[in-house]
Amino acid sequence: MVLHQAIPLKTGVVALLEWFKQHDIKLAVATSTSKEVALVKLRLARLDPYFSIITTGCEVKQGKPDPEIYLLVAKRLAVDPALCLAFEDSNNGTRAAVAAKTKAYQVPDLVEPSDEIIALGHEIHPSLSHVLQTLKAQYMALNT
Repeated sequence: MVLHQAIPLKTGVVALLEWFKQHDIKLAVATSTSKEVALVKLRLARLDPYFSIITTGCEVKQGKPDPEIYLLVAKRLAVDPALCLAFEDSNNGTRAAVAAKTKAYQVPDLVEPSDEIIALGHEIHPSLSHVLQTLKAQYMALNT
């Protein structure tokens, strides 16, 4: 892993993070990556100010697809996991998020979800921009 390169920004990530910030929603990272690498890559991508908590694979005994990392993040945020939203690109990450009982949104990256993953019943979107449109529509429906 190259420490001098930022993580590639997914389409819509900054708009999504800004929307959460405007609504005072606490954000955290749950990554299998090492803490050192995660912090550097988030900083280089200029995403680090959005997150109050960074939780990494070295802080849990079981990695994804085990839900432990999502449960730890929810505990650190002092929020019931069922009230958390999880954004995943991988199948193992999605398994972890669903097993933790979070509201999981999968935006596939390199590997499309298999039938087994689709059967988990979470939301699958083509981009974070699409997720943001969905969240805005849900927010408007709740607040009208």
